[in-house]
Amino acid sequence: MATECAYKIIGSAVRNGAEALVSTCPMCTFNIDHKQADIKQKHLDFKEVPVFYFTQLLGLALGLMMEAGV
Repeated sequence: MATECAYKIIGSAVRNGAEALVSTCPMCTFNIDHKQADIKQKHLDFKEVPVFYFTQLLGLALGLMMEAGV
């Protein structure tokens, strides 16, 4: 079920012009990001999208590239 939900979320975002996704929920970030491999197996035309937890982007904005995991 989580795989299909992630597929719908990512698909909707990409259709609306998203190049990456940002989440404020750590579990949502994990599920959306880590389900992309499963989605690729079911939907061969699927292309992965970067998924960030909001604190990663905050770290980048503050100049903390290595600490942000990027």
